Amino acid sequence: MTSYSWTKFLKKSHTEMQTDSVDVHPKTVFNEVRVLRKKQSSTPILAGESLQPLQQSDPELGPIIRFRLRSDEPPSHTELQTESELTKKLAAKWDRLTVVNKLVYLKAKPAKRGERTKLRLLLPRVEVDEALRLCHAGTVGGHFGFRKSIDQIRCRFFWSNWKEDMKRFCRRCDKCTKYHRGKLAKQGPLKPVVPGVPYERWYIDLTGPHPKSERGNIYILTCMDSFTKWTEAFPARNKEAETIAKVLVEQVFNRFGTPYWFCRIKEKKWWTNYE
Repeated sequence: MTSYSWTKFLKKSHTEMQTDSVDVHPKTVFNEVRVLRKKQSSTPILAGESLQPLQQSDPELGPIIRFRLRSDEPPSHTELQTESELTKKLAAKWDRLTVVNKLVYLKAKPAKRGERTKLRLLLPRVEVDEALRLCHAGTVGGHFGFRKSIDQIRCRFFWSNWKEDMKRFCRRCDKCTKYHRGKLAKQGPLKPVVPGVPYERWYIDLTGPHPKSERGNIYILTCMDSFTKWTEAFPARNKEAETIAKVLVEQVFNRFGTPYWFCRIKEKKWWTNYE
């Protein structure tokens, strides 16, 4: 089977970049799986030889990889007895583990009938960050969401907790967090509240129900002056408007004077009736 790859040669003019020519040449398609690795110049290149020792020395995937490279037969229960849970899970998928160029892959289950089986490289932990970056922000990524980024990992790599790692990487992506999708929440800038004199501005809050006291009170009405930060709390048997109004008049207004303004929580049941 023969396919064609298109290569564009560009040259600069005085006004713009324009296409000079297009070269078409046949290219043979190979079925081997190639993996990405980061070079010292921070440029991703295609290579696989350096991953062989990294696979075998990986603390998580190393045991099952060494088992697979050593023999085509699955390890015995005695050999797996002291191994980790991940090694035992992969050993149960022994028929899906395959070796290509001394690298161990996991055959992915076809999503659709007749779809070609994909090989997922058992990726060492030291290469996980680079794989996450390439699949989310690289050429095949494009800073897509969690589901599409997961699909890029699913058809290429496998390691322990790969879904959670990709989800965490997407949430921490600097470019994705700076770009907000959807409608912004209805929030305004906070403004400082500057009271003029003591006891002209009060904050009230009603909490409960709490465990019933000996006198049958289950609610607590808290009042705080904005200027002096003087705070008092009063018990209440219920949160009816009449009960709360009585406490405010007798315990606050008669002692400190009628306030010019006070802020309350959004408790519609008693506040609506009070108004």
